[in-house]
Amino acid sequence: MATVKLADVIDVEIYQGIQPENNPEQTIFFESGVAVRSPELDAMANTPSDIVQLPFWRDLSPADEPNYTSDGDSSSTPKKIVQGKMSAKRAHLNQSWAARDLTSEFTMGDEPMVRIRNRTGQYWQWQWQRRLVACVQGIYAANIRSANAGIATGFGTTKDMVHDISVDNGANITDATRFNYDGFIDARFTMGERFDELNVMLIHPTIHARLLKENAIDFVKDSNNERIIQIYAGHRVITSERSPVWAVGTGTGYIYLTTIFGPAAFGYGEGTPDTPVEIDRNPAIGNGGGEEILYERKTWIIHPYGHSNLNATNSGGGGISQNLSDCALGTNWKREHFRNNVPIAFFVHN
Repeated sequence: MATVKLADVIDVEIYQGIQPENNPEQTIFFESGVAVRSPELDAMANTPSDIVQLPFWRDLSPADEPNYTSDGDSSSTPKKIVQGKMSAKRAHLNQSWAARDLTSEFTMGDEPMVRIRNRTGQYWQWQWQRRLVACVQGIYAANIRSANAGIATGFGTTKDMVHDISVDNGANITDATRFNYDGFIDARFTMGERFDELNVMLIHPTIHARLLKENAIDFVKDSNNERIIQIYAGHRVITSERSPVWAVGTGTGYIYLTTIFGPAAFGYGEGTPDTPVEIDRNPAIGNGGGEEILYERKTWIIHPYGHSNLNATNSGGGGISQNLSDCALGTNWKREHFRNNVPIAFFVHN
C-alpha cells in the first residue's frame, strides 16, 4: 500500500518560508539591537571565499591640532585618511534528523517527523545564540592576551575592554569581589566618554538570581506593551547559561564574565547553500521498514564589530569552519578599531 510521506509533499521554498522561528532576528540579541542583520554580510556569505574582507575608512584624528593661520610664506601639510579592513569567517553548518516508518505507526499524536519539523527552527536559534556567545568569549580572550597580541598596533592595550574585580582564591571572595554596582559602572567606563552607548548586558543565571534577590532589577513592558523586559541600571538583561563562568583556582567559588553591549556590536549575514533543505529515504533500514531523513544546511557569518577573524584555528568540517570552541579562542581574534569605537565591555567578578 502506498504511503504519502513528507518527501512526497514538501516544497523546499515553502518549507523555508513558513518557519519564521528559523530567522535569528527572533532572538533576544536581535530584538535588543546587539546583533544587526547586514545585507553586505548576506552577500559576502554567498561568495566563494570562506574569509571575507570588510574594508572601512579610518576617521580623522582628533589629536591633530589645527594649523594657525599666518601671513608668512610657509605652506600647510595636508593630512590624509587611510582604509583599514576587518576579516570575517564563514561557517558551514548542517544537521539531519531521521524517523523510522515503524515508529510513526505506533506514535500517538504528531508523527516524529512532524515534531522534528516543528522544532528545527528553535534548534538553529539555539545554535546561533551559542555561536554568538562563543565569539564573545573569544573577543574577551583576545583582549587579555599579553603584549597586546589581540589588538592591532596603535589601537589599544591589553585588558582595555575589561574591568576585573575577581579573586582566584575562594577563601578571599567577598562582597567587594562579587558583582556590584560600582564595578559594573567601572566596566562601562572602559568605553571612556562613549560609556553611555552601552545598553544591554549578558549575565549568568546565578548572577541574575542574585540581582533579583537584591531587588536590583526593574521590570518594564516592551514597546508593544506585550512582554516584560528586565532592566538593570538602564541595561536590558539577557540571561544565558552559556555566559562564561570558571571555577576559581583555589578553594570553592566561581569567576563570572558579564558582557555589556552597545547597539550593533555584532553583524550577521546568512548565505544560501546549494541545497538548504533536503529529504532522503532509506528504504532498506529496519529490515525493509524504511526511514525518512531531513537535512538542513546553513551558511552563517556572525562577526563582532571592529575585529578581524585571524582564521588561526579551524576544527569544523575538516578545517573549513570554526566550531564553537574555535570561536572562543583568543588566538582567532584581533581588534582593528580603537577601544572606544567597539561597543563591548567586560566585567569579571565572583
